[in-house]
Amino acid sequence: MAWTHGNDATFGNSSTTSRTGVSRPTVSVGDWINLVFYIETQGLTLSFSNGTWTLIRRDTVGTDYEAFEYMSRYAGEGSTFNLTWGGANTWNTGVMSTYLGGASDSTTDSGDADGTGHPDTTLSTTVNLDGFTPVSDNDLILYAATDFAGRTNGAPSGTTPTLTERNDFGGVANGDGVQTTAAAIGNRTVALTGGGSHCCGQLFAFTLGGGFDPSVLPWAVQLPDTPQVALVEF
Repeated sequence: MAWTHGNDATFGNSSTTSRTGVSRPTVSVGDWINLVFYIETQGLTLSFSNGTWTLIRRDTVGTDYEAFEYMSRYAGEGSTFNLTWGGANTWNTGVMSTYLGGASDSTTDSGDADGTGHPDTTLSTTVNLDGFTPVSDNDLILYAATDFAGRTNGAPSGTTPTLTERNDFGGVANGDGVQTTAAAIGNRTVALTGGGSHCCGQLFAFTLGGGFDPSVLPWAVQLPDTPQVALVEF
């Protein structure tokens, strides 16, 4: 198998005390969901009504906002979920993408287990993505670019791999590429149009996995329908 991008969904871009009935992208059991979430109150704990959501990164940008990266392997929990944070009324935005091909043991690459974050509290027109060297082949490379002013995000610079934008919604952008060999991911930039802003770039690698599948154990081989006769020597 190999990683492939599936579908996308966005939500928010307004001020609320929670997000209820958030629609997942079109997804099948076993697919992975990447969620990038932006919230303009810091120090809050996010809670999900269903699904197993693993926090990969959490970056604080000055006193402006926090940006979160989550991964979830879909197990049929339903088409929607609720996202809560204790009732604070605050601006928030989320983008999600689904990915096919990963296995139940897919995880962040140990070359940098929680990826990298680059908060910038200057009025920058560039979001920086800090590269690193993964140790596994065929990783899914995921990035997020967030800013405090709702700017439009350009395509990320660089190759090996080329990173493709999937969503750009309310100043929150995400995208991906596949690193077929465990080569260094160079530093990248994402240009903001419309003026400078406090911003944050996040980057991490997710392994393909698939080293063990209990459905193909030796004793799971189908026996023939014809009865077998054993010859016994007396």
